Amino acid sequence: MTPLSLMASVGFTPKGIMHVGAHRGGDVDLYADGGAETVVYVEPLSQLFADLEAKAWSKPGHIPVQALCLDEAGRDAVLHVASDDGRSSSVMPMPAQPDGAGIVCVDRLEMRATTVDRLVEERFADRTFDLLVVDTPGAVMRVLGGARWLMRTVGGVLLRTGADAVDAAAAADAFAPARRHLAGFGLALQWMRAERDGGASAFFARVAPPPEPDERPLRNVALHKPAAQSSVSRWSRTNDPQGAVNGIRTGGFGFHTDREESPWWQVDLLTVARIETVVVYNRTDVPETMGRLRSLMVLSSRDGLVWDRLYVHDGSPIGGVEGAPLRLSCPGVEARFVRLQLRECENLHVDEVEVWARVP
Repeated sequence: MTPLSLMASVGFTPKGIMHVGAHRGGDVDLYADGGAETVVYVEPLSQLFADLEAKAWSKPGHIPVQALCLDEAGRDAVLHVASDDGRSSSVMPMPAQPDGAGIVCVDRLEMRATTVDRLVEERFADRTFDLLVVDTPGAVMRVLGGARWLMRTVGGVLLRTGADAVDAAAAADAFAPARRHLAGFGLALQWMRAERDGGASAFFARVAPPPEPDERPLRNVALHKPAAQSSVSRWSRTNDPQGAVNGIRTGGFGFHTDREESPWWQVDLLTVARIETVVVYNRTDVPETMGRLRSLMVLSSRDGLVWDRLYVHDGSPIGGVEGAPLRLSCPGVEARFVRLQLRECENLHVDEVEVWARVP
């Protein structure tokens, strides 16, 4: 069954679709046959967009847009072009040597990013969208972070992962951050399935009205708050844990644990905060150490004793001050403590950690 057929099986038939990461337009005929009246296809790569444009313009109401959608409009970003015909291209750093799937980075393009919400506001304010599709390797959460207003109106969201989601457990882990994020907008998982290319897709449908917009300002509530870590190392400095919440991003390490099993670092926000986003800036001054965050977990706690797992990293590269830090969207999470922890024997070090929350 096609994704649209599966959606129809749970009573959802979209008429307006915003598709981010449309590649060469492989879904154009599927959407047209499914009765979609308006479809906007977003693709940043010129070599893919040319084919997408040719396919989309042949269908009434189908509109191709060449753009890079992330979580912040107007900021420059680097798009790493993948060797698999660009399909796995990502704003996340990619290896110069082939990975397990034989994919390498063949080019780096600097682009000015926009957001889904900005795109809708500026170009499609007169259109109605009830489905958001996101097929952006390594950047799903960043796209969702820039679609907060659209997610208040859509009836469904379809997400796709890359070929690294090789089994049900891996797919569940890959979709876990998005699942928590979308729950905050009244959208719940309806189905998840493996795709022919080795990846997976998941469909979330509206089960509750979206919450009222919170107009209170966002603030980095971790700034200068007390921090702690599991150990010190010969590289540690005085007040080492505080180096990750001092507000200074240098590309170096803010703190540095010893090599140990499951090292951790945490910050005490001093009060329970309603958290929107956690941002982790990796150390980038020594490239060979950047992969030490491959087994990263992000946890939260109200009391420092019972911990909830917010995020489990998939092993892909995490960037830093130069671009593509880890941005974990977690609306609705209430916690006093936020912890970073590895799931292996390794050194833990990052440049800076930010915890953004709404404050009076």
